[in-house]
Amino acid sequence: MHLACGFSTPEFSGHVIIDTGASVSVFDESMLKARIKDQQEPDISESISSGINAMIEGQTTGKLSGVLLECLPLKDQPAGFMDMTHLRDLYREYFNINVCGLIGSDLLNNYHAEIHYKSRLLVLYKW
Repeated sequence: MHLACGFSTPEFSGHVIIDTGASVSVFDESMLKARIKDQQEPDISESISSGINAMIEGQTTGKLSGVLLECLPLKDQPAGFMDMTHLRDLYREYFNINVCGLIGSDLLNNYHAEIHYKSRLLVLYKW
């Protein structure tokens, strides 16, 4: 089962996959280039991915602004950025959705997320 939620900018709309096993949220760099601030290459000690994504080159970090996660505006949200063509193609083929990134536990903790698996609902709190 995958859990996706709405994600939009003035230029496009799509979905992000909720990945509770990811420590850092990662977004598609090419789709969100205009929304990334303070972009830089991470230190080796600050790797933004592990497992299968650990060998992908070109990962950067920065802050994401000017986007909506469902109805919640994100401003200066720290995140990782990389080419996610492989993930976009996979979800487009099998689920017919446009994936812009993965929401990790950093953002879920920041917004005190509640995930209701049975109803496939993500609730975020802005405190």
